[in-house]
Amino acid sequence: ILLDKISVLEDANGNGYGDAGEVVTYTFEVSNTGTLDLAPVSITDPMFGLTGAACVDTLGVGETATCSTTADYTITAEDIIAV
Repeated sequence: ILLDKISVLEDANGNGYGDAGEVVTYTFEVSNTGTLDLAPVSITDPMFGLTGAACVDTLGVGETATCSTTADYTITAEDIIAV
């Protein structure tokens, strides 16, 4: 399984940059690159405290789906400094 994270930055003050206190919302897209159908498909991501979060009931060979589960991350001052 190939798992991609796609993030969308909510730029609250309109300056085009992520600032401390702004929220990044992550959505999860999964692709079945294997040779067998997968069922069920769930997401585990320790950054967000997700353990077995529901994604899709079935994912056929060659299919891609966007999970209904999302996760928010609030940007911190430490994140800004690290960039």
